[in-house]
Amino acid sequence: MNRLFIILTSSLLINACGSKESKDEKYTYQFSENGCDTGKQSFSSKLDYCNALKNDSLNNGCAAFTRAKTYQSANCL
Repeated sequence: MNRLFIILTSSLLINACGSKESKDEKYTYQFSENGCDTGKQSFSSKLDYCNALKNDSLNNGCAAFTRAKTYQSANCL
């Protein structure tokens, strides 16, 4: 019985640590089309990442179609 408790507790702690790592996730992209490059963009939140994908100035007006497709596939809607 004690072994089962230890195993379950260890499993919960491991899962809790794993979920903390996902909070530290980085969102990055860099697109280049026809000699036009967005530059490497990096964000610590999905909201900032999604907003950046829509920002033409930040992305040098580049890769609008690819950014729109990425926005959709990342479920930024």
